[in-house]
Amino acid sequence: MNIIFHLVNLPPRLIAAYERLCIRIASEGFHKPGFYFSTVFTAPIGLSLWRRPIAAWWRRIPVRLIAYGLLLASLMIFLHGAWIFALLLLPGRLIRRIWRWAGFDESRPFPDVPASFAFPLTRMDRAMLAFMSLILLVFFVNRSQLMPTDDSDHNYHMAVARQILEHQGIPAWDSWEYAPAGRPHLYPPALHVLIALFAGHPDKIIEGFETLQVVVYPLALLLTWWFARWLFGARLGFLTALVFSMDMISGYTMITVLPSALVTGFMPLLFMCFLTRRSRSTIALLTLALYTHIGMSALIFLGLFFFAARHRGYYAFFKKVLTFSFIFYLPWFFRLLDSIHWLGTPSTLIFDQTGRSLASLIQATVMGLLSLQFVNPVFLVLGLIGLRKARHPAMGFMRAMLAGFVPMLISYGGRFWMHTGPLWAVFTAGLFSRWIPENPTRRRVVALLLCTLIPLPLIAINSLNGGKGVKLIPNVGGATFSLAYVLTPAKEDADFLRLADFIRRNTSPREIVHVDPARIYLGDRIVVSTGCRVDVGGWSAEVRNQDMADKVAAYRAIDTDCLFVYEKAEIPADLRCDRVEVLGRFNVGIRGKQAPLPDQQHPPEPPRVESTRK
Repeated sequence: MNIIFHLVNLPPRLIAAYERLCIRIASEGFHKPGFYFSTVFTAPIGLSLWRRPIAAWWRRIPVRLIAYGLLLASLMIFLHGAWIFALLLLPGRLIRRIWRWAGFDESRPFPDVPASFAFPLTRMDRAMLAFMSLILLVFFVNRSQLMPTDDSDHNYHMAVARQILEHQGIPAWDSWEYAPAGRPHLYPPALHVLIALFAGHPDKIIEGFETLQVVVYPLALLLTWWFARWLFGARLGFLTALVFSMDMISGYTMITVLPSALVTGFMPLLFMCFLTRRSRSTIALLTLALYTHIGMSALIFLGLFFFAARHRGYYAFFKKVLTFSFIFYLPWFFRLLDSIHWLGTPSTLIFDQTGRSLASLIQATVMGLLSLQFVNPVFLVLGLIGLRKARHPAMGFMRAMLAGFVPMLISYGGRFWMHTGPLWAVFTAGLFSRWIPENPTRRRVVALLLCTLIPLPLIAINSLNGGKGVKLIPNVGGATFSLAYVLTPAKEDADFLRLADFIRRNTSPREIVHVDPARIYLGDRIVVSTGCRVDVGGWSAEVRNQDMADKVAAYRAIDTDCLFVYEKAEIPADLRCDRVEVLGRFNVGIRGKQAPLPDQQHPPEPPRVESTRK
């Protein structure tokens, strides 16, 4: 009996010993990130339930069974791969010293914020609402002209949304790209679900995406104004929305509906819910952020942590919303964990090319800082001055959130300016708010709104159609750019329409269309328009392995009765195509396809082994 008792008691004792080891390595309190994440929160919850004294046997038995199940699960999760998060223990004591040096002692008071999100509208408020309504109206009237013309990320997101509608659910395996091998589908699903909901049918995906294009930018303007108006007053709220509307880069990312831009759009509402300690709303928005873009979510968590750790009364609330939002994210986290061997990062590619050394690390940092970098020099100078001179008691929150985004500046420089626009708008607006009276005249309000027409030069570094070097883009303002963008007559892509029609007429259902590997998003565009599978795909550097690439290349070489699509490029001779069809800028190589479609043959596809780790 003693042996059985000790065996049954072994999991709780092992987990308790692991917790003590974590504390010994990282010190009390600072062991929690490593301990919690390496067991995906199952160990601390299980230990808490196991140790809880419960007098009534009818309650004690089910609680102990639940706790025991969680502790067993924590052991399996740890061994399954989550042990990697135990590395977070190593800098624990160093972080403890920095924590104390930085003053993260929760001692600073934060001014009381309005309990209600409502407020009486002033003349400036009504003018700004009318201005945003005008932008929304222009977007709606010109909604068919919003679609970007380049083969970019939006084609990937629309392709996923089409698969959601065709499969009546979020697919676990990406079988429409890199066919016939495929890969796990790991991109957070919130944006794709929204596109699918607005579309309603696989053939209406473009219309669903256009609906989001219409609402995301005006909604971001509205929430940015609402947050600043609620926290800082009418003058600063008006100026914040005005400055934000003049930022071209933030506006463009909203129009293209990047998932990260979607998070930026509702971020001000998240701030309001957090500052008023609305638990359910904050948890819901944080969970939505996690299911939309994990990188943006992590930076928001970091900024909220910086704020909560320094200001009285917020740290316990921060831990609560962090824990529950991550618990709700667990289903997708387990999906990522199960396919972690598929994941790569830009730094991985750099290290593979240059080796792992200090020079490689410096190169990765410089490349990240300059990656897709756009800088508005006017807003940069004014924002930095506003940041230094900000005296409003609530500006501490804005500084903390900006500090949370600093890792993005280092790792993906241009994205930093794209997604911190609402924060910089507040700092810039703070410089000018003292020059505007509480109740300005209608003429002054109109004059301020016309400031959106002021040309603001933009410095582009290593951007603009893959160009390198530094370029100055003149006469660009955010709201002006947005209106001009949608008012410019749209040109119908007749070449691609001919290509899509040709593919639909000359392929059978589920046939693989082979696409130029240099045009990865062209493949997704073909998926959106025709429903065919392709052998290229977006998000190519992040989710792939060599086995997938080998299978795709091998099948591409032996496939019969198939099409090869190249854009602005000749069909390679080694593809052994029997003839080439020229459709504008597209060349379509045709191998075989002499027989009618029902009689055409294809080699057997290799078996899919989803669980094989490479």
